[in-house]
Amino acid sequence: MSKGIYSAWLDWPVGGEIFANIYATDWENEYVEFAEVSDLDDIRDSILDQFNELTERFDRLAHGEAPSQDSRNGHRKYLWEFFELISTDQIDGYKQQMQFFSNALGEKINGLDSDSSTGIIISNTNPVRPRIIQNKPKWEDIQLKPSVFPPAIHSHEPSDFPDLTLEINSKIPLSQKGISNGVASLDASGKIPASQVPVFDPALQIVNTIVQRNALTPIGNLPVYVKDATGDPTVSTGGAFYLFEIASSTWIKLSEMESMDIIQSWINIIDKPTTFPPDPHSHTIANITGLQTQLDSKRNNGNIPASEIEESIYKRFVSDSEKRVWNNEVFEFGELYGSIPFGTIFNGNRTVKVKLIGNLTISSLNGGYEGNVYLIVFTQDGTGGRTITLPSNVKIPTGESPDLGANKVSILTMYFDGTNYLGSWKKGWA
Repeated sequence: MSKGIYSAWLDWPVGGEIFANIYATDWENEYVEFAEVSDLDDIRDSILDQFNELTERFDRLAHGEAPSQDSRNGHRKYLWEFFELISTDQIDGYKQQMQFFSNALGEKINGLDSDSSTGIIISNTNPVRPRIIQNKPKWEDIQLKPSVFPPAIHSHEPSDFPDLTLEINSKIPLSQKGISNGVASLDASGKIPASQVPVFDPALQIVNTIVQRNALTPIGNLPVYVKDATGDPTVSTGGAFYLFEIASSTWIKLSEMESMDIIQSWINIIDKPTTFPPDPHSHTIANITGLQTQLDSKRNNGNIPASEIEESIYKRFVSDSEKRVWNNEVFEFGELYGSIPFGTIFNGNRTVKVKLIGNLTISSLNGGYEGNVYLIVFTQDGTGGRTITLPSNVKIPTGESPDLGANKVSILTMYFDGTNYLGSWKKGWA
C-alpha cells in the first residue's frame, strides 16, 4: 500500500462564477477533493488548513496507541509495529509541494490581473488577500443583447406609445399662455404677472335707478349700489348691490335690501336623501303611522257575502239573466241555417230573433221557467222557402206551420209547462 500525497492542484474556471476546488491523491492514488473555495481571499487559508489536517493525521499514525484490548493477544500495540510510517522527510516534501502549489496559484491570480479577455480584474495591492475589483462579462457572452449598440438613430410613431396622444391632448399649448381667452403664465417667482391680472376698480359707484346703472361705461370690474333697484325684475322693493364683470360684460346682483336670492348648492344641504328624485321603492304598512288601523276598519276586497246583505220582500240581489228576463231583452241570434242547438237560451231571455238564410234544424231547446211564455221570431230572407224543424219537446197543433214566403215573418209562441213547450204559429207579416 502506497503512503503519500503525490500531487495537489487548483481547479479554477475563469469567466464564470468565481470558485476554486483543491484536489490531491489519497493512499490509493485516487483523486480526493479537499476543498471548494468561492472567495479568492480564502484560497490560501484553505490550502493551509488542508495541510495542517494532513500533518495531524500523520502524527496520529506515528504516535497514537491502539485500543487497550487487542483481538490478537490482548497486549497494547503501536501502529508502527504493523506498517512503515511516513518519515519526516516525506512530510517536508509535502510541505514543499504545497508551497509550490501555493506559488503557482499566486502566479495564476497575478496573471488574471492583466488578462482583459476574461473581463475580470484582480487587485494585488495586498498579495496575501487579492481582491476582485471588476467582473465584466465579454460582449459575446451576453444573452438577448441588441443587435446594434449604441442603437442606430431612429424614430417612433405616436401609435407606438398608446397613452402619448392622450397626454399631449390634456396639456395646454404654450401659445395659449398669457393671451386673451387663454391662461395666465407665471413669472420667475411663480406668480401671475400683474399685467395678466384683471383690473378691479375698488371705487364704489352709487346711482339712483337701474337705468342710471345701465348708463355707466365701466372699464373694469365695478361695484355699484342702486338705491331703487325695482327696475330689476328680481327686486320687489328697495336697493341692491351689483358688480359689473368686465369679462362677460354683465351685471351680477350681489345682494338686495329686502332679501337675498339664495341658490343653495345640493352638496351643502344636510340630511338630504341619498338620491333625488328618489329611486322607485316601497314601504311596509308599519312604515306608515296609523295605516293598519285605517285598513282594519275597511272591508276586504272581493264580493260581498250574501250573509252581510239585509234582504226583504221589497229588495234582494238579482242575477243579470233575471234582469234580462224581467226586462224581456231580445236576444239577436242573427243569420242561421243548418243544425243549431238553442240549449238553455230561455234561462236568460224570453224573446229570440232569427234570420233564416237556409233550412234550419233546432237540435235542442231547454231552460226557462215553468209558467212563462217564450217567443221565437223567424224572418225569411229574400229567397224564402227556408224550412224550420223543431225538437220533439216543442208541441205544435196539427195543421199549423210557418210562412215560407220571401221576407215573411213567423212568430212561434210557446208556453213552458216544465217539460214541453206548447207552441202555436202566428204568421202573415211581411
